[in-house]
Formats: sequence, C-alpha cells, structure tokens
Amino acid sequence: PAPTPPPNADMASAANAETRTNANSGYACAKRPRRSRPGRIPDAPAGFRMGIARTMVEEQRHLRLYLARMVQLGVALGDVPVNDFFWRCTETIATPYDYVLRMALTFEQANLDFPKLWRERFATVGDQDTVDVLDVVYRDEIGHVRAGLSLFRAWRDPGLSEWEAF
Repeated sequence: PAPTPPPNADMASAANAETRTNANSGYACAKRPRRSRPGRIPDAPAGFRMGIARTMVEEQRHLRLYLARMVQLGVALGDVPVNDFFWRCTETIATPYDYVLRMALTFEQANLDFPKLWRERFATVGDQDTVDVLDVVYRDEIGHVRAGLSLFRAWRDPGLSEWEAF
C-alpha cells in the first residue's frame, strides 16, 4: 500500500511559500508565486468550480503521498532543484475553457505518462512503496483527464475539429 501521508503535513505553507534556498543543499526551491490564482475564474459555473475543488483535494493528496515517501527516503522538500514552470503557465488562465486546455488536457495528461514511466523504473529496483504512490496518482489522473476531455468536447466550437479547437 501507499505510505500514509503525515497527519500534520502543512499543505498551505508548502504550496504558498516564496522561493527559498535550502540551507543544506543550496538549491533553489521555487514555489507558487503569490500573484498566481489558478482556478479563480469569476464567471465559472458552480459545477466547474466544484470539479476544480475535487481535483485540488486529490492533488493535495498526491503531494502528501510524495512528501511522505520523500521523508521515508531521507529527502526533504527543497533538497533538489525545482522550477516554477507550472505556475508560470497557469497564472494567466482566464476562462474555464482555457483552464481545461492548459490543466486537464496538458498538465494532467502529462501526469498520465509520468507515473507509468517512473513506476516501471521503481519496480525494476524493487521500490514497491514508490510504485504504490505512483499507482494512486495514475488512477486519479485518469479521472482528471476524463473530466477535462468531456468539458473540452462540450465547450469547443462545433465548427472546428478537436485539433483546431485545441
């Protein structure tokens, strides 16, 4: 089974912290810029907002699982370099349709590839705990992409092919 997330994992500070340097490693650890507000779309339908909220709950669970596994392996958040690419790509989302295109059909879809690739590599070295985490993430991402694809198909201009609408 996947490792149990620590009950006191401070998701808010992990997600909202400014860029900092880890004293032990010297690596920059870029976090969400405070000016960015992905998912805050004033005219979005209530059902769409609830869908985003459900996805965020699952994404926070993924982060807790990753953080718990990192702790088990002796790695702390900030010990390895990261960048703010994700946040830079999402900070200008302005409409529900744009959210679906950028998040569900781009980032979430990429997350279908990531766990499968790394699952195989961790299985090869016998790390079943990490395999279990990646299996949870993969199953959740299928639902995220399915929901986004459904909205994309419902909202796209019917006069355009899916390729043209994307």
